[in-house]
Amino acid sequence: MAEVITKEKSGGKQNKKPIKIDMTPMVDLNFLLLMFFMFTSSFSKPNVIDLGLLSERPNNGT
Repeated sequence: MAEVITKEKSGGKQNKKPIKIDMTPMVDLNFLLLMFFMFTSSFSKPNVIDLGLLSERPNNGT
């Protein structure tokens, strides 16, 4: 997290004042982008290959 360091004039002691960063707008933007890409994308059907397997025939005892 970011910090701001300020110097006091008496004694040269440093005070750290933490900067609070609000993450809400960035999270909102990420969710909006995620929803946009989910709704605008299209999924393609998987290609199916017909193998042309032979049908089972009963053995004539040979």
